[in-house]
Amino acid sequence: MKSKAILLFLSVIVFQFGQAQLSNSAKRVLFVLDASGSMDAQWGETSKMDIAKETLLELVDSVQRQDPTLSIGLRVFGHQYPRNENNCTDSELSIDFGTNNFVKFSAVLEQITPKGQTPIAYSLIESAKDFKDSETINAIILITDGLENCEGDPCEAARFLNEKRISINPFIIGLDIADSLVSAFDCIGSFVNAKDKASLEVVLEHTVDMALSETSLSIHLETMDGQSISNTPFSIQDAKTKQTTHTFLHALNAKNKPDTLYIDPRGWHQVIVHTFPPVSSESFQLEPGKHNDVLIQLPKAYWDVEHEVQYDEHAPRFIVKNGDSWIYNQTLDELPILAGDYELTTSLIPVKNEKLRLEAGEIKRQTYLANGKLSIKNNTEIRASIFNTESEIWQLVKDLGVFDTDMSLKLQPGQYTLVFIEENETNSELTAQYPFTMYPEKTTVIPLR
Repeated sequence: MKSKAILLFLSVIVFQFGQAQLSNSAKRVLFVLDASGSMDAQWGETSKMDIAKETLLELVDSVQRQDPTLSIGLRVFGHQYPRNENNCTDSELSIDFGTNNFVKFSAVLEQITPKGQTPIAYSLIESAKDFKDSETINAIILITDGLENCEGDPCEAARFLNEKRISINPFIIGLDIADSLVSAFDCIGSFVNAKDKASLEVVLEHTVDMALSETSLSIHLETMDGQSISNTPFSIQDAKTKQTTHTFLHALNAKNKPDTLYIDPRGWHQVIVHTFPPVSSESFQLEPGKHNDVLIQLPKAYWDVEHEVQYDEHAPRFIVKNGDSWIYNQTLDELPILAGDYELTTSLIPVKNEKLRLEAGEIKRQTYLANGKLSIKNNTEIRASIFNTESEIWQLVKDLGVFDTDMSLKLQPGQYTLVFIEENETNSELTAQYPFTMYPEKTTVIPLR
């Protein structure tokens, strides 16, 4: 009965793994089988090793009949050297990946005899070489009756496989492992302990539920007070290499909930929400065969900047700075932005530069007056500059260079002075000044001729 129960569990895991991925992705499953000396112990009417071999062989036959495209391999450890030799590299790829290798499994499993140590970590690290490349969706199923006894670190080995996107976290089948030791497998992957029929039935029911679902992900974007945010671009990147793997425009479904994404569950992920400035989630792993939810809170605020543009001029440009980063450079129209300290610079003349604080949920409204038009009437070659004189220290607004014809310029309302001198003049004391005032939507004329 135990043999059939374990077979069903293994079949469900393989089915889950196959269904959880995109249909056009190649899939490979590597079984890592414990053949250490303890596997020779009796388990019911026969040994753990015999049950494991019988179960695995039936599984290969069943699964490859259901899905001829699924590639299966076998790594065995602890079967080549007796325990007294303390060999902690006793691990080999006994069967390379193949899609029709039942006969090979039958022949290889028949020859395996439990003998040596339990180098789990070493075997997991060696599994990376077995896959040879990571272009396929890879899974590892470890079958063991005990813990690592070769001073390796299976947790680090599993982390290595995942971070390098070689495999999703291993599935572990424990064969009557003591309850006090079960927690040691938590860091490796998904664990089930085949201890008795009742516990297997519970695990199998849960696993079948997992098998019916793909590995999916929903990104929940919310304001600090829990309101949903959408229509915002975001990217998913490899949290270790920082390489972007997906970019989406966030959307809500018909039930006003974040839509569902299907991505490769391998590795560590990080979500980058392209607000101003961008917001990054903590790195996370996806649970294969389940729906995963990631919540990102955004302290959103808004900038609503208004400037009345006259018929013959272009809309001004705005540059926003957050900390040391310039994050925006275009016309602002209720720009969604995060709460924080900013510096806003405009392309108006004179340039406006303001430091502002935005609070979450706030709509910051700023209005710039319409420009006035400055008209300089001139027929003499002069060199000129315009200064803003509203403070004690005059500010250079515009260097007009050298010109000998009429000139016009759009300026913000305020107090100014035109400073000019004839181009060929050699005496600076002959510099002249012409104070003037600019008004919104009005023309100010400076008659130099």
